[in-house]
Amino acid sequence: MADAHGIDGSELLYRKVSVNSGWYDPIRDELKPDAFRPRSDDENGISFDRAKSDSHPEFRTLEAAAQGASSNGYYIAVFRAGDLVANGFSLAPDPTDDNVNSGHSLVTDLTYNNRTNVESQNKMVLLAHKLKLRVEGPFRS
Repeated sequence: MADAHGIDGSELLYRKVSVNSGWYDPIRDELKPDAFRPRSDDENGISFDRAKSDSHPEFRTLEAAAQGASSNGYYIAVFRAGDLVANGFSLAPDPTDDNVNSGHSLVTDLTYNNRTNVESQNKMVLLAHKLKLRVEGPFRS
């Protein structure tokens, strides 16, 4: 099952969550909706990484997706693309210009400009509380 942009419904997607943010409580396994709140540079949607798989060996592993500048590292929230699409989310491939991350993708429903509307707030809650498969980590660089 692929959507119009070629992201197969069975693909796993990774969302990086900084340990420093406090948006994930590993003791309660609680992910906060703020983990999906668009930042000022999220004009076209919020970032997810498509997972490395047999079909896409060029995409990032869980550990590679967790790399970044956070001093305490990152958790990775894991989702299934088809679950997002079935719940009304739009996905779009968005490889980085330098092609360092060919599996970069966007959830285009959540942008900086619409972050405060009720529909966006509800989608953030849905991602945090219903659609996540699990949270892995923390991973430190």
